[in-house]
Amino acid sequence: MEEETKEKEQIKEVDPAVEEPIEDDEDSEAYSPEYRFLLKSLREYREYKEEVKKIMEARISDREALKDQLAIPRTFTRRRDIDIDSLGTIVDAFPHEFPWIVRLGRNRADLATNLVAGTLISPYYVVTAAQNVAYWLYQDIYVGLGIHNLNSFRDKTEGFKIKVKRMIVNKECSKKGKTEITHDIAIIELAKPAKIGEEYNVAAIALPNRK
Repeated sequence: MEEETKEKEQIKEVDPAVEEPIEDDEDSEAYSPEYRFLLKSLREYREYKEEVKKIMEARISDREALKDQLAIPRTFTRRRDIDIDSLGTIVDAFPHEFPWIVRLGRNRADLATNLVAGTLISPYYVVTAAQNVAYWLYQDIYVGLGIHNLNSFRDKTEGFKIKVKRMIVNKECSKKGKTEITHDIAIIELAKPAKIGEEYNVAAIALPNRK
């Protein structure tokens, strides 16, 4: 209730002539263009928050149901010093040491050559930077999993790819200054669950199970 009151106060600042909304319809001609634009922005923001809430609840549910499968296999290193090059790439990783790291691209060749990556947080969801995918069409995107040797992935002897079902990009993502980017996060939903387990060299990253 308090949040709706604040939103109405913001709307009044844009269009003082409007005291109370007749209806929450951004297409209504009874409102000024500025008022309709603000209504639309508020609606999209509410939808974005609801989508993120549903995804996080699903992630928690997935992890509880697949607790044993999602546990990091004993062969995976939990913590050690690693070397990273100027592009942010891990250069001395053991094979499949980081089984939650995935690649993003348009096809198998693209997955093997580009530098766009994400993190598997459950069998169905991947988190990545919004700047990576903000201008991509989700219909064209695949997620590559269980990959260590890119040549083996090209030859289809290692790893596998899954089609993306949808992407939710934080609409508040923006560039601040020459290098800083704020709200740089996007959530990707897979068209089918990732195969989790040591035999697939895939695991979801261990995050706190809390809302």
